[in-house]
Amino acid sequence: MSQIAALLLVTLGIGLCHGQQATLVPFASGPCRSTSPYYVTRCPISTATADMVLVARVTADYSGNRCIQGRTFGIAPGNAYLWTSGSCYALFTIYSSVTTTAAPATTAPATTTRATATTAPATTTRTTITTAAPTTASTTTTASTAPPTTKATAQCGRQFNYTSNGFRIVGGSTTNRCGDYPWMALVYIRSSSSLCGGSIIDSTHILTAAHCFFYYSSVTRKTEKAKPLEVAVYTGTAILPFGQTTTVGVVRVVVNVTTHPAYDDVNLTNDIAILTLSTPITYDTCHQPICLVDGTKTPQNASGCKVSGWGLNSNDLNATVQSVLNYVDVPVASDLTCSTTYGKYYSGTNYCAGAPGQDSCQGDSGGPLVCKESDGRFYQYGVVSAGLDGQCGVSVGLYTKVASFLTWIYQTVSGAV
Repeated sequence: MSQIAALLLVTLGIGLCHGQQATLVPFASGPCRSTSPYYVTRCPISTATADMVLVARVTADYSGNRCIQGRTFGIAPGNAYLWTSGSCYALFTIYSSVTTTAAPATTAPATTTRATATTAPATTTRTTITTAAPTTASTTTTASTAPPTTKATAQCGRQFNYTSNGFRIVGGSTTNRCGDYPWMALVYIRSSSSLCGGSIIDSTHILTAAHCFFYYSSVTRKTEKAKPLEVAVYTGTAILPFGQTTTVGVVRVVVNVTTHPAYDDVNLTNDIAILTLSTPITYDTCHQPICLVDGTKTPQNASGCKVSGWGLNSNDLNATVQSVLNYVDVPVASDLTCSTTYGKYYSGTNYCAGAPGQDSCQGDSGGPLVCKESDGRFYQYGVVSAGLDGQCGVSVGLYTKVASFLTWIYQTVSGAV
């Protein structure tokens, strides 16, 4: 059985050149989504003809590396449509193989594009229960050098110049001020071209989700773990750093990626990881650590909880990552609601949060769920882990319970593991 996608792949208006060398030229671009592992979705390719030689490439994989050429997506005979299956959901670029001549030194090649400030070149995901989380993107980043460390006093969980917008991620508010959530970090994995969130827990460590660092390699044809040099961390910015004309935030080098040794990518248990930075963060109004819970209070007993990230803000097929940080108030759900919603994926080391129209979504993986305590500070109770496919803001989301991993966290940051 097949499903016809409502959104057509849009033909790109790019001219072709004649010559002696075969070149792939962008011809069409657009999202195509298989909404079920049991169905094939057909996304028509506008203006394509049967005599064209077309190649499909994944620009941004929203399904967590589920899109594998020839297995879960491809171009149908006659070039009538791009098909997807097996929960593959991605932004695709269709290339036409044409004959070209080498361009003169003063002429830019026909395939060259540049990101604009209004276009997000990369997207990521919160894991869906039918997928692994991070989504792919085609973008190149250049690491800058972290500033030298100076003596500063950390004020964990403090916000600077914060103004609440209430219930307004899905259903959230936006901020372009780094001081509103100064513990936020954006994690970019070059090997899978994917983005996740994270939180500063001390001057050299970022807390995030384990699933962000595992991806299917088309070279080895197996799941691989990202190496430290394949990971970059952006801090000190509420603005998505890609596609900007000026530098925003600081790019930091990662020297160690420590995922929980018992992480299970099938059942999503122990979905937690810590990144070790090459140089310490200098604390200022844009850089502050988040306070960690002490385990004496359950998430259900906390209040004033929020989740933040740059992920999708709807379940629409054409939803994209956000150019500025989004945040939303999220109520913590009961254990009964969580176990009923997630079944085998629910355990004593995770919990659920969210409400209709208030949720994290794809692209927010690894980000912190924080709650404000009586001392006026925010404490991290959770890490964005998973959600039901296509149910952002509809069903509650799944979060790793930080309190369950305090011993492991402290041993990791101290170098004991």
